[in-house]
Amino acid sequence: MEEEKQSVDSGSQIGEASESNDKFEKDTQSDTGFNWQDYLDVTNSQEVPHSCFQHVEAGLHTELENDMMLEVPHKDDCYWLAKVVLACGQFSRLRYSGNIDDQSADFWCDLTSSNARPLGWCAKEGKSLVPPDSILKLINDPQSHIENVMKTAKSVPPHLLSGDGFVPADRIKAGMKVEVQDTRNPYSLWIATIIENVGGRLLLRYDTPDSSAPEFWLYFTSPRIFPIGWTAEKGEPWELRRPSHFKSSHGKEEWEALMEMAKEDARQSPLPKDLFQHISEIHSHSFILGMKMEVLHPMDHTRICPGTVVEVWGDEYFLVEVDDLSGQVGEERKQSWLCTETHPYIFPSGWANKHGMKVTKPEGWKCDSDEEFHWDEYLQHTSAVAAPDKCFPQKQCSKHNGFIANMKLEAVNPVDRSEICVATVTRTTGHIIWIHLERNESNDRKDNEQGQRTSKLWCPKIYFNHKCFSGPFLSKSKLAGLPQAVGPGPVRLVMREVLSMLISVAYKSSRVLKEIQCDGDLKPGEHVEVLKAKFNQTNYRARVAVVTSSDQVPAFCQDICTRLKMCPYLFGPTRVEAGNCPDNCNSQSKSKYTSQYWINRQKKGNRSTGETLPELEIVGPKKRRGRKRRFSSVKTRNPATAAHSSQGADSDASGDDASTEPSQSIPEATPRRREIVTRGAKLALTSANAAPIKQRPERRGAKRQKENDQNEEIDPYKIELPAPGSWLYPLPKIDSNPQNWSVNDLEAYLNQTSDCRSISKLLKKEAFDGVSFMLLNLPTAVKQLKLKPLQAVNLCRHVAQIKFIFFKKHVYHID
Repeated sequence: MEEEKQSVDSGSQIGEASESNDKFEKDTQSDTGFNWQDYLDVTNSQEVPHSCFQHVEAGLHTELENDMMLEVPHKDDCYWLAKVVLACGQFSRLRYSGNIDDQSADFWCDLTSSNARPLGWCAKEGKSLVPPDSILKLINDPQSHIENVMKTAKSVPPHLLSGDGFVPADRIKAGMKVEVQDTRNPYSLWIATIIENVGGRLLLRYDTPDSSAPEFWLYFTSPRIFPIGWTAEKGEPWELRRPSHFKSSHGKEEWEALMEMAKEDARQSPLPKDLFQHISEIHSHSFILGMKMEVLHPMDHTRICPGTVVEVWGDEYFLVEVDDLSGQVGEERKQSWLCTETHPYIFPSGWANKHGMKVTKPEGWKCDSDEEFHWDEYLQHTSAVAAPDKCFPQKQCSKHNGFIANMKLEAVNPVDRSEICVATVTRTTGHIIWIHLERNESNDRKDNEQGQRTSKLWCPKIYFNHKCFSGPFLSKSKLAGLPQAVGPGPVRLVMREVLSMLISVAYKSSRVLKEIQCDGDLKPGEHVEVLKAKFNQTNYRARVAVVTSSDQVPAFCQDICTRLKMCPYLFGPTRVEAGNCPDNCNSQSKSKYTSQYWINRQKKGNRSTGETLPELEIVGPKKRRGRKRRFSSVKTRNPATAAHSSQGADSDASGDDASTEPSQSIPEATPRRREIVTRGAKLALTSANAAPIKQRPERRGAKRQKENDQNEEIDPYKIELPAPGSWLYPLPKIDSNPQNWSVNDLEAYLNQTSDCRSISKLLKKEAFDGVSFMLLNLPTAVKQLKLKPLQAVNLCRHVAQIKFIFFKKHVYHID
C-alpha cells in the first residue's frame, strides 16, 4: 500500500509520529520494534507537541491532585493517613499525615499495587488507623487528628486505587457495552460491544442476533459514544434503534431480546460513567435544508467537494451529503457527514479558492465555461443558495495549536483504520493540517526524490462498466451494485480494492480468487497482495500479483478480465457508455471470451489446457473475542411431534422397530408459528437435523446384507440402549409433562440426580428447557457442550428416560 496525503482536523485522529528514510532503515534492520526517539534523532526531526492532541490528553487525565489524602499500610498490616505531595500519576510522592514540613521522610508509592485505600476504608472494614512511631511523637491525640482529616481532606478517588486502570483509557475493558450514535440519524443509537481497547481507541461491533456486524474504530471521547442507559435517560426524541444501514431478516422480538440481554451484560460489567465527562452541550446552528457548502470528501481526504444540507434535525444536528449529479449512486452509497455547527470538515463556499486549492467537480456536472469549478455557475444551475459565512463559527488556526510543517506524528490510515502510520505534517490550512503517510519502500522514495511519483505511482480512476459482458463467474445484479468507479489513488491500493470488489460480487468467490492468484514468478513491477474470499462458511486466501505503476494498469485490468472470461473492458481506466464497448461484447459470441481464456493460459506456459488450478489456502475460522449470542427464527412443529422424531432414532438404536408404531397414534401438529428458539433448542435441533441415524435396509440375501454391513456408516456416538421395560437404571418418577418444563424445572430435575448434578448449571446457562433437553443427543453433548465422555453418556441416558416417559404417558397415554 502506498503513501497518501490526507487532510485532518488539527485535533482529531492523530498522535505523535515521524517519517522513515533509507538511512534509518539500514540503521534499524536488526531492531525488533520502532523507536521514536532514535527515529527523530536520525532524521533530525521534531515531534508534534503532546499538548496538541486534546483527545489523547483527556484519556490520560487521572483526577489525582496534590494534597489529596489516602490510607496506606506500613508495618504489621497497620494503616495510616498520607498526603499526596507530588502527583505523578500511578507512581506518586507521599508524606505521612502529621509530618508537616519534613521532606526527608517523603516516600514514593505505586498507588495501584501497594494496597493503598481511599479515606474511610479502614473504618468501613473495621480496622484501626495506627500512626507510625515517628508520627506518634509529633501528634498528641491521633484520634482527634483522624477526625479532623476526615472532615476537611479530599480523598484520592477510589477507582484510581482499584487496580483496574489508573488512567481513564485503561479502565475500559473488552466486553463492556456502550451506546453508539447512528451515522445518519443523530437521535438513533444502538448498543455496541467493545472488542478491543488500544490506548483509549476502541474497536467496536454493534450487537446483532447473528453477530455479523462489521467492526469499526472510535476513540472513547468520540461524540458518538455514550454510556448504557443514556438514551433512556434522555427520552424522546432519542431512541434505541438498530443502525439504518442494517439489512436484517430477524424479527422484532429477536432484536428486543438481544437488547435486554445486552443491558443485562452491561449491568454485570459496567463501564464507569465518569469516563463520559467529555459529553457537552451542542450549540445551535443556523443551517437550512438545501444550503450548499464545501466539504472534505468522507472517503478521500485529498478532495474538497460541493455538498448540500439534505436533512435538518432541530437546531443541533444536520446531515451534509457530497453532491452527485450523475444519478447513478444508490441511497446506501451516498457519501455524507452527520454534522453539528462546529464540525471541522465543512466550509463556506469559496474557502478552497481562498486557501489556494481547487474544488473537485461533482460527478455528472459539466461546466459551461472551462474545466474549473465555479460556484456562481453551479448555484445558478442547481437553483440553490450557499450557506453564509455566519453559519460557520471561527475555528482556531492549526499553527496556533502547535502544528508546524515537517513535524512528525502518528495518524490513522483512513483506508485501513486498524493501521497506525508514521506521518509528516506537510502544510497547514486554517484549522486543517495536511499530512503525508510514510508507508513506502525504499525504491518508491527514490522515485519520489526524482519527481516521478505522481506519474507512476498514482492510479487513474478505475471504472466498472457493468453493461459489458460479465462472464460466467460474476453476478450481473451484484456487479451493477458496485460504485461507478474507484480511485484515483495509489496504484497498489486501488488495484487491491478493485480485485476485492470483483471477488465480492462473484457467484462463487473462492473460484474468482483461484483464477486470479499467482501462478508463476512475478513480472517486473508486480507486487504480491494477499486477498481473501469466503464461500460456504469457509475462508480462503491466496497470493495475487498486482502492478505498482500506472502505465501497467490498462494491461493488468485486461489480463484479469481475460482470466475471468469476460469483456476486457468490464473494468479499467476506460469508461464505457452503454452500447459503445470498444470490443462490441454485446454482439460477440460468448465463446470468444472462453476460448481467449485458454489461449492466454497456453501462452503463459504455466499449465496445459484442462489442467486444474492450484488449490487455495484454507484459513481457519476467525477466533471470536467475547461472548457470542445465537438467535434463530424458525418455524417449529408441535414439540411432541419434534420429540417423536428424535425418539424414533433412539428407538432404532435400542433395537425397537420404529416403523411398527401405528401412524394414527401420532398427535396432529399444531399450526406453525414463528418464535425465538433458545440456544439449547438450537444446539439440539442443529445436531439432530445434521446427523440422523440411518436405518438398515431389509434383508435381500446374504450377499446384499454383507454389502450393506460394509457400506453402513459407523456412528462413534451411537448408544445401544436396552429396550423400554428392561432399563439398567430405574425410571425416574415424574408427574409433570417434560414438554412444559422451564429452564428452572430442568435444573431442578438434574439437581436430584447423582450423576448429572454437576452439569445442571451448564444446561441452565445454555437455556435448555424440557423440549430442547429431549432433542439433545450425544454428538451435541460432546462437541457443543464440551462434556467428558462419561458425563455425556450419563446425560443422554437421562434424555432417553425422559423421552420414554414423555411418549408413554403424554403422547400414547399408557399408564
